[in-house]
Amino acid sequence: MTRAVAFDEGTLSAALELSLTSGTGPSAGLRAEDGWTLVAANGTVTADRLAVRAAALPVPLHGVTGQVVCAGTTVRAARLAFATPRAAWEAAGSVEGVRAPVLHLVLASPAADLAEWRPDAAGRGPCRIALDGPAADPVVAVDADLRDVRAGELAVRRVRGRGTASDHGRLV
Repeated sequence: MTRAVAFDEGTLSAALELSLTSGTGPSAGLRAEDGWTLVAANGTVTADRLAVRAAALPVPLHGVTGQVVCAGTTVRAARLAFATPRAAWEAAGSVEGVRAPVLHLVLASPAADLAEWRPDAAGRGPCRIALDGPAADPVVAVDADLRDVRAGELAVRRVRGRGTASDHGRLV
């Protein structure tokens, strides 16, 4: 499986101590194609105005700035600033585990743009998104206050509220 990531500009630096094992037995770590398995990482990774494109990201990121701290199989960020093509965002929280990551993340934007995530829609305003639980199916909680919202035949001056989804998108 290829997980291509491109860093187009900026600086990414790391001061990490990696614990690796080799072999084919079961492992809780992240296995590379060459047989090595990452068991733990300790240290920091710092980004300064980094531009990132990846198949796993819905949009490219630019201006990624901040530091993450790695401790064993947990990665924590107090504050990462970045921008999507239409809005500035901040992220904070942690990802625990390597093989089956568990998310505890909060993303916030003072002016999120709905069209960035759904091209047939419009609307802009403050938005906070919390992701909590297994990365394969996290609970997603959204708190937003969007103005001039359009989606299909619907046109509304303001949409404000909170919503939570889990179980592969089921509203709760």
